[in-house]
Amino acid sequence: MTHIKLLNLWPYPLAPEDLELVKQAKAALDLDVQLKPRGAVIGGEGRILALREPPPWITWDGYALVRDPENPGAMQAALRWAATSETDPRAVTQLGQLRGLLGGDVKELDPRQIARENMSKNLKLDRGIGVTFK
Repeated sequence: MTHIKLLNLWPYPLAPEDLELVKQAKAALDLDVQLKPRGAVIGGEGRILALREPPPWITWDGYALVRDPENPGAMQAALRWAATSETDPRAVTQLGQLRGLLGGDVKELDPRQIARENMSKNLKLDRGIGVTFK
């Protein structure tokens, strides 16, 4: 049974020719889902399909950046990642975004580890991502 999934897009609204490229990529994929496009927003949930430029904020669930939307392989891979729970090392995660902003000394911590190590005074916790400031 086909279900509907919201597809977060950046920037939004897409130019008509870019929306057509997204539709072509969807048609080439064997996904049992109907995609409903919507604009990605700050603080929004769900993966983002970004065309030509990344979103200008740290995203909760990451984004797939397609710098050249006319590349069918890139569009299909990015759309597959954005529309499913599959992993792809090319996707930009929240942890990757934080490392890009703060440097490579950012690591993901399990909340149980934080409780055990009593690091709460030196740590800002946000959905499982911790940034330790020394």
